[in-house]
Amino acid sequence: MKFHTVYVGKNTKIDLDFALQAQTNNFSSLEELRESFTNSGQTLSTQLFWKPVIDKLITDEGNDLTTIARTAIGENLFDLKVNLTDSVIDGTVLTKARKSFEERILNPFIEQRKEAKRIHDEEQARLERERKQLEEELKGKEKKVQELIREKTRFLSSFNNVKSFKDYWKGKGKNVEIKSQLIEVLKLAFKTDRNRTFIFLTDAFRNAVDWYYNAKKDDQDSKKKAFGDVGIELPKLGVDGIFIPNWLRWELKHRANLKLNLQSVTTKDIHNDINGWGVPKQIFWNEAKNGIEFRQTYPFKYAFQIRMKYTGDYGLKGIYWTLANWGLGGIPPEWKGEMELVLNVDGQLADWITSKKDYPGTLFQFRDDKLLFTLHITQWINVQDQRFKGLLKKQQLDVLEPWGGDIKVPVVDLASYLHFLILADKS
Repeated sequence: MKFHTVYVGKNTKIDLDFALQAQTNNFSSLEELRESFTNSGQTLSTQLFWKPVIDKLITDEGNDLTTIARTAIGENLFDLKVNLTDSVIDGTVLTKARKSFEERILNPFIEQRKEAKRIHDEEQARLERERKQLEEELKGKEKKVQELIREKTRFLSSFNNVKSFKDYWKGKGKNVEIKSQLIEVLKLAFKTDRNRTFIFLTDAFRNAVDWYYNAKKDDQDSKKKAFGDVGIELPKLGVDGIFIPNWLRWELKHRANLKLNLQSVTTKDIHNDINGWGVPKQIFWNEAKNGIEFRQTYPFKYAFQIRMKYTGDYGLKGIYWTLANWGLGGIPPEWKGEMELVLNVDGQLADWITSKKDYPGTLFQFRDDKLLFTLHITQWINVQDQRFKGLLKKQQLDVLEPWGGDIKVPVVDLASYLHFLILADKS
């Protein structure tokens, strides 16, 4: 039985289509069916259960809340005693069912959505107030042109290095060594100058990798505060830092006893090599949608390279060594030498990657105290041993791009890299 109604509140109008499905108890025998009926005088009645089904729930602003409403209702049932003498279902029953549906499901749901919208609007208003406050400061208290220029110069100069960034925002009453305040600062800076903030963050990404493994490698306190107990997200050390299928990682650790000893880590800006000379670093922000689309391709223009050199060895254990030594499977039974892992990090997220079902989304998104950022990686593994090199090529691991499945597209907290630089900088 289908219904259509329009609910008009103080600030909201909701267009609702729903149906009520009636059902009885399941009966295993004719005797149970008879017992479900009640005969009182001339009145024969029975117990029916009603299930509301939402067909459409749309606000006057065009927000389609149908799926959310269905989830909220779930498998709720309403039970009513029905007078079968008058009719299988009469207007009174319908009125009661409709009233029960409104009181138990619809009205609480409307209130929840109103409260969620209120919280969202308050947060947006707060950010807008802070953004406007920054704009007013940039314009200057006396609204003089020279003061506006000087303030804008100070803002842009804050991106020169980590110390300048800390000092500038300290003057604005923000302590960027606290992660939550750093996130607020980045939101404000991004609203003011998106590309300059993006460039600063991606450069910080590259520099943080260098500091983590070189200049500040012994600063365990800053490492833990920025990245937690698990350490830097990318690149990790050893076999855990190589993009390979999980089954192969397990084999290398447990059956091959692979050991890699880090010798050096270097980073290099390769933006011009990847994106072309004269092409600026930038983020392609959709102004109309105030963000980046979930499967947006080639969303960022930047690129840098991480080069990690190892010495290492492995030796297959037990029967696996014997089989390999006999030449089965094409796996060298042992190896010792140098290995170079090269990672190109950039924004070349092509359609063949973004169209995968398990693609995490093209993210440059503030979420809680994180700035989630989707990476495109091209990985090279170089070894001198021809047998080992042949194995890598056979497994298509000498050159690899994580695209999904067992080798997932990486997403990092971009803000954590800048946070590490800020904490580790003692100047």
